Amino acid sequence: MRLGRVLGWLFLAVAVAVLAADLLAWQQSGGWRLAALGEVWAQLHRDSLLLAEPAIDRHVWPGLWQSVIVPILLAPAAPVFALAGLVLLLLCRRRRRRGGLRD
Repeated sequence: MRLGRVLGWLFLAVAVAVLAADLLAWQQSGGWRLAALGEVWAQLHRDSLLLAEPAIDRHVWPGLWQSVIVPILLAPAAPVFALAGLVLLLLCRRRRRRGGLRD
């Protein structure tokens, strides 16, 4: 559970960083646009993005890339990371025991 909370906070921090980069780009260019998740992935490691599609098509399910992953990659990165972080924090939150102690 602790790993889930750490990953949740990490995803929220990444969401803030991506949003800050989007705000800086807006200030420099004058046009507001949120970076897509696939765009952020390509900036970080283009080769892994290019290898992901054939690997998923070949080893997981051929329709998964076009029907599920492409729409996620086209979504704005900051809200995707924030949503993933919030879901992890919610699922891995500390629960109170009957004696009042926290897990």
